[in-house]
Amino acid sequence: VRAMAPHSAYVVEVRTAPDAEAHRAGRFSTFGLAGTPETEERSYVVDVSSVLPDLLAEGWSGGQLSVRVVPDEGRADSGDEDRSIHVRQVTVYLQTP
Repeated sequence: VRAMAPHSAYVVEVRTAPDAEAHRAGRFSTFGLAGTPETEERSYVVDVSSVLPDLLAEGWSGGQLSVRVVPDEGRADSGDEDRSIHVRQVTVYLQTP
């Protein structure tokens, strides 16, 4: 993630398809990201295992997912659309026992 003036927190929504129901998988704070050099990127980890049963109930078989990162609603800065972030990559890891 890169940003010049990001919102203070973002929510990660996961869907089985772009038009399917959104599942709030988690959130992350961008504390310390504002004002960093344009070349600096930060990585954030969000554990989506809590929504896995819902995804499977919708028929998801481990294939493509739709992931959306949005400002955390209810925060003082959540309505400012000009404070966007640039997400270079989203990676989903599966850990097996």
